Amino acid sequence: MKKLYLLLLAMLLSGCSLLDVLNEPAVDLNDDSVTAEFTPSAETMNYHYHQLDEEGQRAYGLLLSGLEVMNSEIELGKIDGQTLETAFVAVMKDNPALFHVQNDYTYEEYSDGSITMKPQYYFDAQEKADIQRQIDERTQEILNDLPSGTEEAAWYLYTYVAEHAEYESGPQDQSMVNFFLDGRTVCAGYSKAYQYLMEKAGIPTTYISGVLNSDEAQTRYGTNAHAWNMVEIDGDHYYMDVTSGDVTQYGPHVCHQYFMMASQEMQEMYTAEGAMEETADPQGSYVHRHGLYLESYDETVLQNAIDEMIERGDQVLELRTAPHQGEQLREELLQDDRIFTLLLRSGIVVNELGCAQQPALGSIEFYYE
Repeated sequence: MKKLYLLLLAMLLSGCSLLDVLNEPAVDLNDDSVTAEFTPSAETMNYHYHQLDEEGQRAYGLLLSGLEVMNSEIELGKIDGQTLETAFVAVMKDNPALFHVQNDYTYEEYSDGSITMKPQYYFDAQEKADIQRQIDERTQEILNDLPSGTEEAAWYLYTYVAEHAEYESGPQDQSMVNFFLDGRTVCAGYSKAYQYLMEKAGIPTTYISGVLNSDEAQTRYGTNAHAWNMVEIDGDHYYMDVTSGDVTQYGPHVCHQYFMMASQEMQEMYTAEGAMEETADPQGSYVHRHGLYLESYDETVLQNAIDEMIERGDQVLELRTAPHQGEQLREELLQDDRIFTLLLRSGIVVNELGCAQQPALGSIEFYYE
């Protein structure tokens, strides 16, 4: 008897799963002789693996081992479809190098409750090897210029991905492969490419999926569904959204507003699906570390922001205030031409300023030609 089930994968697109109930001997996942052959590396985050229970972790190991070598069938023992789905999503979120694996799969469920998963692949083994070689060469070129310092390396890679990617849908756009081959990808590709490069640089990083809490996302991307990253820097957790940091609508630049966000800042704008970590010290976020946060007119903060803008070499003044207080701050800065006066003191003569805000985040940016 055959039944058709639709699997809705949390961070993926959607999957159609065909269950064939058969009568054959099964592998028991609880049997100690069934090993997943997976030990989490201390050099990678494997965050979603650690959110699974013991049964899910064993399924994760079996899936990862099979997917890496492109097995056509992966025996998982006695588990249910939900455990399979949860483990598969975790594997795909933790391992951007599985660019060859499609998000759709089928599985057969035997009469004793065991499951054999049948993955689907974008490429054959030779195609995968050729693409991996290109990715390896590109990655080495990128890492050759990696600066010392964790924050500096994270910013370098954030900037690199933003500057070398163009937001465009297409085949395999849920993996990192398009970024490395032609630079055209969507938020999943931005985030997986960043995750891959960060972990190659030794900075623990994972993939987060969820939604953007704003109508702007629907306008810009055609959907509120989104992907971004969680990273570990200096023993704390911060959030990066390289896709949103790739600003092309004005003063094309790489925006710091979405770099090293504290969880408390991030949650004003995003809702994550599944687990995530709270930032222990919100004052460690980028805007606080670099003195770009203010709640009212403050010449010291403003001059610091101007100095940073000059050092970066762009024409975008980045500031942060409390969520939904950006308009009030903008009015204060424009009162009596205060912002123009401060720019003039630094030798910047402008007659007109544009202003862009992200209300939920409290970001405000002045830009000029």
